[in-house]
Amino acid sequence: MVVEEDDDYDRHRHLHGTHWTLDVVFYRTQTIQVMDRSVDLQFDENGAFSGSASCGDISGSFEVDDNATLSITSVSFGENCQGESPTELFADRMRAARTYEADENALRIATNENGYLTFSSK
Repeated sequence: MVVEEDDDYDRHRHLHGTHWTLDVVFYRTQTIQVMDRSVDLQFDENGAFSGSASCGDISGSFEVDDNATLSITSVSFGENCQGESPTELFADRMRAARTYEADENALRIATNENGYLTFSSK
């Protein structure tokens, strides 16, 4: 008898359950260091993420596969965040996610058009 274990949790263990703090958003020629604007996120095993920004709460949903393809299917903010330029850039880049790399210290999300977001673990 052979027992195969589902290792999705192990494969995505650094993404799931870690508290991430946004460090940099890079898009085309814009690089935004976000040290003055806190964005914290946590991704769970059920395809949801949640967190906070300096203006309020963040939530959304995502999908990952065995090839580290990441698809953000929704991003929403509290009403205090609506119309803030850095928040809108963050949301746009999250929606453009393609792949991710994560270890215990860092998360890098690659986006369309060679952009990326980098996070560090709390």
